[in-house]
Amino acid sequence: MVLLQVVGAPVATAHSELEETQPADGARLLKTPTEIELIFAEPVRQEGSGISANGPQGDRVLTPKVSGQTVRAQWPKRWQGGKFSVTYRIVSEDGHVVAGKFAFRIDAKSTAQTIEEPAQDSSVSAKDSGGVPIWVWLAGFLVLAVAGYGITQIPPTKDK
Repeated sequence: MVLLQVVGAPVATAHSELEETQPADGARLLKTPTEIELIFAEPVRQEGSGISANGPQGDRVLTPKVSGQTVRAQWPKRWQGGKFSVTYRIVSEDGHVVAGKFAFRIDAKSTAQTIEEPAQDSSVSAKDSGGVPIWVWLAGFLVLAVAGYGITQIPPTKDK
């Protein structure tokens, strides 16, 4: 019975949305950025937040630094040219997880940031989180199942 209640429970949506990224989603950079920046609609927690990047040089986990609604990470100095995608997972102040990705291209080898306008036909939107990763759903299901099982194990109290 508890399992049916857990499976049928409504899904909560994240309360903080990604509003802007630097570099912008779909941007073509003339020079390598020194950092990336994500700005959310609401404040973000440092704990539980993470950023990773993928490009011609492979995958790399970046160290996010959170200040209010802004999350920044240093861009690897050696990542100077090619197509890159950045995946993020943050925890908003109200405890909701927000995950997604954005992409950009670096066309030159330098260390100062100059950004051209993003392409209009970009296939990845900065506000499109791409859905919640399956592990988040599984972890939530497990927590609810364990809590439901624990409740069923509480012995009934006798009223006198």
